[in-house]
Amino acid sequence: MTDKKWEKWIQMGIFGTIMIIIYMLISNVGIFLGALGGFIRTISPFLFSILIVYLLYMPCNKLESLLLKSKFNWISNKARLFSVLIVYLLLVGVMIIGIRFLVPIIISSILELANNIPEYMNGLLSWAEGLPDDSMISKETIMGGIESLFSNFLTPEFLENVTQGIVGLASGVINLVISLTVSLYFLIDRENIKNFFDKLVRTFMSDSHRKGLYRYLSQINKVGFTFIASKGLDSLINWVTVTAILLIFGVEHAILLGIIAGIANFIPYLGSLIAVMGIILITALTGDLAQTFVVGMCLIVFQQLDGNFIEPKIMGKTLKMNPILVILAVVVGGAYFGIIGMFLGVPVAAIIKQLFMEYVDMQHKKENTDELIEIKETS
Repeated sequence: MTDKKWEKWIQMGIFGTIMIIIYMLISNVGIFLGALGGFIRTISPFLFSILIVYLLYMPCNKLESLLLKSKFNWISNKARLFSVLIVYLLLVGVMIIGIRFLVPIIISSILELANNIPEYMNGLLSWAEGLPDDSMISKETIMGGIESLFSNFLTPEFLENVTQGIVGLASGVINLVISLTVSLYFLIDRENIKNFFDKLVRTFMSDSHRKGLYRYLSQINKVGFTFIASKGLDSLINWVTVTAILLIFGVEHAILLGIIAGIANFIPYLGSLIAVMGIILITALTGDLAQTFVVGMCLIVFQQLDGNFIEPKIMGKTLKMNPILVILAVVVGGAYFGIIGMFLGVPVAAIIKQLFMEYVDMQHKKENTDELIEIKETS
């Protein structure tokens, strides 16, 4: 009885501590979210390393399986090391080619777009002035909207920010090197990391709690891998297809716009939509009406094919979520944690949903089991 009383008091103490923590978090939610956002930005290289691990795990695993079948023992014995190094050498090679050929084009396109902003605004204002007086929306309203749209880009601060952003690529390269190094360690030494974690859990948890923890971690890993690997492949398809469409129809800054479309595709629903709207707008500013119409139609058709057939086929049913929940996750993640939050909002929401649904299923099974026991006892 004494042990049960102590267990009851310990449970009450833990519950009370959790309630106090929740109350303090709610009372200081702004400070907490700000600190959390800063912390996430600080560890972003390590978060990005997890993204790299999920993207490269499949090719590394496939290559390792092939090397294990090698007749040479010195290859089969080091199959994992060789597979990871080969995949990383290929990745670094692609990155070097990209930096050598694509980065200068991207920087040139960004600077050209920034310098031509006044010309684009004047062209849109001239078009608005030519509208009939009885148009559905007054010319003054349209012209005011155009001026407000470009107002943030016509300041010296904007060009200064563009320059700082280009210079900030050096910091991005350093973070990328950190991420690649950490992900390399994860992929090569993943068995030892897993064994260390298993020993740590066995030390502090009972078998029943350990099985429950592993079940939840398995769900988290499944959702994370499915989202990142599937989105990575789909974003690659978007990048190549959009760039090809823009090059075929001679759209200016096609390579930059294609890369933006591929990156934006990582943000479900809103990312592709915003990218398509931005591409259509830039095509209208740099080209003619016929080119804008054809490019816009091609992009919209491809977006519908991708959203309704290609992406669901790649991703399967693991991340089947209500569109409202997806948009809410993107908006909330972006509001509190910036770009990183927009990328991570959906997989985090999917993980929470998956864990919640599993918890509900477990509760239902438990209730059904209790009902059967009661029926047997009464009979």
